[in-house]
Amino acid sequence: VRKYFGGHDRWWNTFEASLAMLAAAEVMLSFSNTGRDTHLSALRIVRLVRIARVVRICRLEAFCDLMMMINGAVGGVRTLLWSIILISMPLYAVALLLRETIGRMDLSDLADQSTVAAVE
Repeated sequence: VRKYFGGHDRWWNTFEASLAMLAAAEVMLSFSNTGRDTHLSALRIVRLVRIARVVRICRLEAFCDLMMMINGAVGGVRTLLWSIILISMPLYAVALLLRETIGRMDLSDLADQSTVAAVE
């Protein structure tokens, strides 16, 4: 028992032991309250916590490559974000420059040019 709760995986083992105790308590409470309608919502939430045991599977040697791929994808998202920022800044500067120079044409000037082109 000491090796189980004091070894390398002591936190996972403690977590699993507490889940087993809560499951046993839930079974005892459900047998004692067979005729009455009681709300055991806290114990129902504990059932959802059992899903966290699946995380322990990811620590197996077979999932080492998968974890490496996930870590690479997360690191790649950070690089992608910075590249988008670096591309967007000069693009925004050029857009402002063009808006201030070419985009300031008056509509009356445009109308005069179209009538001159139609006459020629």
